[in-house]
Amino acid sequence: MDIDMAESVLIVYFDAVMAQDQAMIDFLTIGNPAVEKKPDPKSGQPALIEEVKVLKTAFVDNLPTVYLEVKVDLGANPGGAWNPGINHRWATVQKTDGGWKVKEISTNPPA
Repeated sequence: MDIDMAESVLIVYFDAVMAQDQAMIDFLTIGNPAVEKKPDPKSGQPALIEEVKVLKTAFVDNLPTVYLEVKVDLGANPGGAWNPGINHRWATVQKTDGGWKVKEISTNPPA
């Protein structure tokens, strides 16, 4: 399982969110309402990824899946359910026919 690619997709996803690049966000995500609870940044600056940690890998519905813990600094005005400064989230990134995609961003760790 190419864990480095899963981590890279997550970092590019957060950068796209901060740049408000909806086309890239759509390209990097699996159609899932949980991913749409993204920040609504005011700055347009890149996200500062403080830490990405692999929690576990698995096969879900026969697809390689990586569960990641991420600490990301979204700046002073991220909007939505995100707090200013460092936010602690858990991400599910899954390999599909179209490559690695962000399936979910959550405030709770995976079960």
